[in-house]
Formats: sequence, structure tokens, C-alpha cells
Amino acid sequence: TESSVQEVVATMQRPNGNTLQLFSTKATPEAPVNGHALIETSPDGQTLGGSSGCNPPGTPDGNGDLWVNSPSQSGADGVFVWLIGKAPAPATRVEVDLSDGDTAYLDLQTDGYFVGELIRPGVELGPDDSAPPVPLPTHIRAFDADGNLVQEQTQ
Repeated sequence: TESSVQEVVATMQRPNGNTLQLFSTKATPEAPVNGHALIETSPDGQTLGGSSGCNPPGTPDGNGDLWVNSPSQSGADGVFVWLIGKAPAPATRVEVDLSDGDTAYLDLQTDGYFVGELIRPGVELGPDDSAPPVPLPTHIRAFDADGNLVQEQTQ
């Protein structure tokens, strides 16, 4: 029987020395991409955690040609937002506008995928406090090597 296939399509080094790896997943080697996983590993190779998601069945990279997702984690150490996504050829970089007014600038890696991290200051929360708002992607633009707009999308 054939087993699923995972391929690392983007990586980044975190400030703490750990590595984030974005994987695309397929049911079989010939199948379209049907999901993604973001995994954090320590410098000695131990898996520390991650998140994953699946595309609708039977859709090649069901998120479309241009997309960005933003799994996040909040705590006293900070608010960590990971930007993961994909842009179509001939794009070489993306700009992602965020709900807090910031813009992330990310280079594309394998097959147009990207991964990046935003870190916001942590806050100590009391029992009646709510977590600080997590910045979310509001708009994404993909550019080619000459700076020409390839595609854009409002989230």
C-alpha cells in the first residue's frame, strides 16, 4: 500500500534557536497537496509541537493560488503569530498586511510557500483579563523579482 507523503516546503530559524518547518502533505506521491503542518524542532532535532490543517478533499492545495494562515500562541512570554502560506509563480516574495497596522515581508521558498514569525510583547493576565488581540492577516500581495504585482487578495 502507498502511504502519505510529507515534504518540507519552507523553514525559518526562530530567535530562540528552534526551527519552524512547514510541510505540505499528500495522500500518495501522485496526489495533490491535501494539507499542511507547521512543526517546531529544537537545535538537537526534538519535535516541540506544531499545528496542522487539511484542504477540502480532492482539491489541489484547496486554499487556492494565493493564501496566508496565521496560527498563534499567547502567553506571558509574548504573542507569537506564525504566517504560513503560498503564492503563485512567478512571485518571489509576499507582503502581508495585519490587523494591527503592521506589514510582514516574506521571501518565498519551495513551490512558492513561505513561513514567518511575528512576536508581540507578553502580558500578565489576571483571572478577569482577556488575552491581547492577535494580529490577523487582512491583505496579501505577491510580487515577482522585478517588483511587479503578481496577485493580491483581501482576507
